[in-house]
Amino acid sequence: MVSEHLSTYFTIFVKSLNDAAMRNVDILYAKAMTLAIEKHDGQTDKGGAKYVEHVKRVAARCNADETKIVALLHDLLEDTDVTPDFLLSMGFPQEVVDDVLAVTRQEGENYADFILRVEQSERGKEVKIADLEDNMDIRRLSDLTEEDCRRLCRYLHSWRYLRGLEKDTSKILG
Repeated sequence: MVSEHLSTYFTIFVKSLNDAAMRNVDILYAKAMTLAIEKHDGQTDKGGAKYVEHVKRVAARCNADETKIVALLHDLLEDTDVTPDFLLSMGFPQEVVDDVLAVTRQEGENYADFILRVEQSERGKEVKIADLEDNMDIRRLSDLTEEDCRRLCRYLHSWRYLRGLEKDTSKILG
């Protein structure tokens, strides 16, 4: 778990940021990183590693600063108590929140329909491609189960569709 000291440090750091000293995108990036660290604290991925490392890797794969911010926030709505209204109250612009919503699978949503929805957001699409690439890295897993293989197949077809290598979502199951 993240120590109280580290969490407090990041919180104080973000609150002390001076708009004149930093670009707004830098402030938003720092806020997104702090929020990801705090809210994913104690969560682990399928390989047992700290979950926050996943969102950091996804952000590192993205190009534009604004897209990196969306990447840091991309799993908060699904996996934590964070809401879109909370993100807005933290100063994230509506456009960023909309992009986070674009990469958030809705309860009961068919995975192929989710991928079609992701495709409508340029930033969301870039984040989801990076997310899928990280999720398909089997080096993180100690062994592969049948369920892992099905999930990886779904991820591969989703990645191929979003990259324009498959013309429809018929091979995306789940």
